[in-house]
Amino acid sequence: MDKEKGKVKLLYIFNEFNHHKIKIASEDNPIVTDLKEPEMIKRNSMIDTFEINIEYSQPFTLCLTGKEDEDKNILKKVKMDHEDATYFIFDHQLIKIEEHKVNLNNETFALMTDLDGTLLGDEEGLKLFNRFWLKFFMLNNQAKLIYNTARSIDQIVGFKKKFGLLWPDICICNCGTKIYTHTPNTDEMKLDEKWNKIVTQNWDCGKILKHIEKLEFLKYLGSNLVDDNLIWCQVKAIDLETFKHLLEDMIEEFKAQQIFFKIIINGEEDSEHRFLDIIPINGGKNMAMKYISEKYKILPINMLCCGDSSNDIFMLEECEWGLLVSNAYRNVKKWYEEVGKNKQNFKLSTKNNAFAIVEELKTKFNLEIE
Repeated sequence: MDKEKGKVKLLYIFNEFNHHKIKIASEDNPIVTDLKEPEMIKRNSMIDTFEINIEYSQPFTLCLTGKEDEDKNILKKVKMDHEDATYFIFDHQLIKIEEHKVNLNNETFALMTDLDGTLLGDEEGLKLFNRFWLKFFMLNNQAKLIYNTARSIDQIVGFKKKFGLLWPDICICNCGTKIYTHTPNTDEMKLDEKWNKIVTQNWDCGKILKHIEKLEFLKYLGSNLVDDNLIWCQVKAIDLETFKHLLEDMIEEFKAQQIFFKIIINGEEDSEHRFLDIIPINGGKNMAMKYISEKYKILPINMLCCGDSSNDIFMLEECEWGLLVSNAYRNVKKWYEEVGKNKQNFKLSTKNNAFAIVEELKTKFNLEIE
C-alpha cells in the first residue's frame, strides 16, 4: 500500500529569491538541504509569480531563510505532514493561502481603493494589507484589486518598487481619466482604449492651458507630470473667499468659451496649500467606477470603495459600499457628517490608511490574520 502523499505549492515573485533561500529537512535526515528551484519554476499568468511544486510522502520541515548567515537567519519554519497546501513567499514570510475561507457566492468582489493617504501612508499598514490580500484574495478568480488614484501609471510602477505595492488587476489613473488592465504573463498594463475615447470626447487640453496662463491665482504644474487628460494647478496663497470668487469667474469664462471640463479641488479649504485638478467632463473617479462595474459585471454592492480626500468624494457619494479612513481630510470628514453617514453600507473607520481596509474586510468576511 502506497504511503499517503501530500503536495505543497510555493508561489513567489521572482526577485524574492534575491533575498531568501528555501530549505527542507526531513525527520529521517535532519541535515537541512537547499531546495533547487531553477528547473521547477513556471510562470503563473494570473499573478505574475513563479511556482515550485513539492510532492512528499514523509513529514518534513519547510524553512525560509535569509541569503546571509542562513543557519542562524531562519525567518519561518512550517511543519508539513501529509497535507496539501499553498504558500506565498512575500516580504520575508511564508503566507499560507486560504482563499477557500472567503465565500463570494459565485459573484465578483472588487476592492477599489485610492492610494495616497488611503492604501498608502503607513508602512506597517501596507505590509498587513499585502499579507491579507495574498492570503485570502489573490488566488481567488472572483476577487479584483483596483486602484483608483490621481496618480499616473508610471508613478504607480514607481510605488510598486518603492513601497512594495501589489500589482492590481485594474488601475484607474489620473482622477478617472485613464484605465489600465493587467496584461497576463507580463508586468504591463494595457490602456483601455474604449474608456479613453469616451473621456477625451470634447476635451481640448491646449485651449484650457491658454486660459490658465492668464490667471494669476493659479500656478500651472504641468500636465506632463501626470497626463494630458489631467491639468494640475496649485492655487496661490489667497484667502478662501477670494479663491471662490476667482474660481467662479474662471468657470463662467470657460462656459462662455464652450470649454467642457470638470474641476476637483484638493486640500483643506482653510489651508494655503490647495490644488486644482481640471479633467474632461466625462472623467472622474465616479465615472470610471461605474464603467468598471458595468464592464466586469461587478454589482455595486460587491465593490468596496475606499478614500480619504476631496477627489474621492464623487466616488464615495455614488458607491453602494464605502469606507472613509480615519485620517481623511477635515473637509471630507465634514462631508461625511453631512452626507456620508446617512448612506447605507458606508462608514468612517476608526483606523488609519490600509489598517482601515483590512479591518473592513475582516469584518465583512469574518476573517483573521496574524
